[in-house]
Amino acid sequence: QNQLFKGPATLAAAAAGFFGLFALSQLFTVIPAGHVGIVDFFGTVSEKTLSPGINIVNPMAKVVKYSAQTKEHKENMQVLSREGLTIGLELSVLYRLDPDSAASIYKKIFGGDYEEVILIPQFRSISRSVTASFQASALYSSEREQLSLNIQKELSAMVISRGVIVETTPLLNVSLPTQLTEAIETMKRADQE
Repeated sequence: QNQLFKGPATLAAAAAGFFGLFALSQLFTVIPAGHVGIVDFFGTVSEKTLSPGINIVNPMAKVVKYSAQTKEHKENMQVLSREGLTIGLELSVLYRLDPDSAASIYKKIFGGDYEEVILIPQFRSISRSVTASFQASALYSSEREQLSLNIQKELSAMVISRGVIVETTPLLNVSLPTQLTEAIETMKRADQE
């Protein structure tokens, strides 16, 4: 009769031990390197972000992980120069999330997709407005770097308060109208001769 009760008691102890370990494991969360964690406890979001590594959290809370690593977004766009000529630009922006602003972004931006809501629309708009202040012929040679720096400066000023850090905005390619390119090449050959 002793053996009859020993089996279910052992099974119950094993089940209790398993559930105890499971509950204990829910107290910990791992945040990967280069990421931050946001703790959302039934709609109450902690302002303090979780740093990379093992963190103790309320097992009932949801932990949302954001990358704070540098990312790149490329755009190919048609923009107007100061003279009204259409120029093809291939631009890139290197950016990252400010870890201290992650909780604010989570609370204020639907789905937490700060790239699509904050960064990319501003990047497109500022690229167009800055390019409109340059002459097309200058972009062929001397002022390409200045265009890139102006876009970086204006974009950074626009998005830093929203929690996005712009590192650089390299200008990858400029495509000028064919007639203008030919005219510039003819002028260069004439100067060399």
